[in-house]
Amino acid sequence: MTPRARALDLPVLAAARAASGGVFACVNLHNFKAMNVVLGHAAGDRFLAEVQAALAAMALGCWRTGGDEFVALVRAELPEATEKLRAFCGAFHRRIEATQAWRVASDDPRCDGLVPWAIVEAVTTPRCGLASLGSDPDAALAAARAGCEAHALAAFEADHRTLETGPWAGFPPLTRGFSSRRIFAERCCPRCAACPPERLDEELGRAHERCPRCGLSFSRIDALIVDGVVHEGGYA
Repeated sequence: MTPRARALDLPVLAAARAASGGVFACVNLHNFKAMNVVLGHAAGDRFLAEVQAALAAMALGCWRTGGDEFVALVRAELPEATEKLRAFCGAFHRRIEATQAWRVASDDPRCDGLVPWAIVEAVTTPRCGLASLGSDPDAALAAARAGCEAHALAAFEADHRTLETGPWAGFPPLTRGFSSRRIFAERCCPRCAACPPERLDEELGRAHERCPRCGLSFSRIDALIVDGVVHEGGYA
């Protein structure tokens, strides 16, 4: 463990030693990066705050130990803590969908506008590890973290289905991969539909192109449509 990670654990372990019983719960938001890209960082930060508040409501203490990682000291024995975490995971199992599009601008206003070309989907689900505190908080914390990693492995081996037996029975399924995308339009000229146009130059989120058939020159700017709101640049 690095010195920084150890320093983050100090208040966690101090609270555990002061408590009389309880369960360590380690929570990692599986696939959160995909949702953060689709929703945007501001909405992602609000989601993280909601997660931490929900964990804190059922815990003696709750700590954010990484970007999307949390440790909570739950006020319950292991069976009751497991039920609490099942309900929590169900509440924060989120499926987000957005449309990728291009904003086309040219010298011919008849060709300008928004062109949707793909639908992207991101699913994030908390994965958890739990361990009774007992007389050794350090060992319990390590066991809870190991359980969090094992949760992902067990879910993938179950072919994405909710596990029917074992410590994660009844927890929502985890998804494999970053996100899914369904493409339904090609990059083509907005006037004559010739595919693909010649790319003159490109920078992040923007390209300048020319049609080899009709000669139209135009710019193509990435856009993302989330809940009916268009975000230029391809990010919410």
